Amino acid sequence: MRIYLAGSIFYYGDELRNREWAKKIREAIPDVDLYSPIENTDINGVEGKVHSIKLFTVELITFGNVKIVMPNSTVLNGNIVNYTALAIRRCDMKFSVAYGSDMDKVERVLTEVATNHPQVLKSMKFSVFMESHDASAITYSLRVWCNNSDYYNVLFSMPRIVYDAFEREHIQIPFNQLDVHVCKDE
Repeated sequence: MRIYLAGSIFYYGDELRNREWAKKIREAIPDVDLYSPIENTDINGVEGKVHSIKLFTVELITFGNVKIVMPNSTVLNGNIVNYTALAIRRCDMKFSVAYGSDMDKVERVLTEVATNHPQVLKSMKFSVFMESHDASAITYSLRVWCNNSDYYNVLFSMPRIVYDAFEREHIQIPFNQLDVHVCKDE
C-alpha cells in the first residue's frame, strides 16, 4: 500500500479513505496539512477551483465552468498558487496618464480613490507610484489591500472610479496616436 504526500495534496482511493487516512496521519504527524480545499487556484497556468483529487488526476473547474483533468504528475511537478489561502490579498492595478500630466495631482487623485474605496482595508498601507515611461503614456501603479472575498470587486470597480476621478480633475488618459508626415518628392 502506498500513500502519496506531496506538499498539501494527499490522495489514496476514494474520498472516505482519504479522510480516514488523513486523520491517522494527522494524529501521527500533527504538523502535516494533507489536504485543504482550494477555492481559487492556478495550477500550471490554469485558474479555477479544485473540484477533486483522485488517485491519478486532479480535477479543476475553471471560472468559465470548464472541467480540466490534469495528471497528478503534471500537478506535482509544477507550481500550485492558492489565491484563497490567506484572509487578505493585495490588489495591483496600473493606470496610464498622458505625458505632461501633473504628477503630484495624479498621485493625490489615486491616493484619494484608494482611501475612499469602501472595500480597501484602511488598516493596511497602500502604495501609489510612477512605474514607467511608456511610448505614449506614463504608467502609475496603485497597490491596495482588501479582504480576499472582496478582491474581484475592488479589481473591477477601481478602473471606473479612477476614470471618473481623472475626468473630474482634468487628468488626460492617453490613447495611441500615430503622426503621419507626407513628403513630396521634388
